[in-house]
Amino acid sequence: MTQKTKRLFRWFRTVWFIVGIAGGIWQALDDRVVEREVEASRKLAAGSMSPDTTPELAQTWLLQHGYRVVIWNPTEARGFVGMEDGADGKYRIVYGQRQVRTGRWLGKPTWLDFIFRFDAKERCHDVRAGTFPHLIGVAEKK
Repeated sequence: MTQKTKRLFRWFRTVWFIVGIAGGIWQALDDRVVEREVEASRKLAAGSMSPDTTPELAQTWLLQHGYRVVIWNPTEARGFVGMEDGADGKYRIVYGQRQVRTGRWLGKPTWLDFIFRFDAKERCHDVRAGTFPHLIGVAEKK
């Protein structure tokens, strides 16, 4: 290898290293912004819920705030109500997703997930929020 080729190789390696570090920093900052958005949305949902909230009201809240409601059973009128086994019991759930980030060169696609959990008497137990890397593919209601 000539001296000029070695210098060019070092230059490309250095640029690649700097771009990698910049991408990592960008992703870390973006992840912090997404986490703040998740927490703000969760607080908004929790503030508008009460023990008297029904699965239908949770579905309405999700739709009003731009979420796609997951349909677990498209043949039933209440097909949007699913079941979840938790460490503290079984819950009826209403699950919604909204994309908060599209996949780009420096970022990954991110979906904001909301789960409203209801006890056996359909009283609102809690609201959970988090991120997911892709859309959940379930049947659409006809």
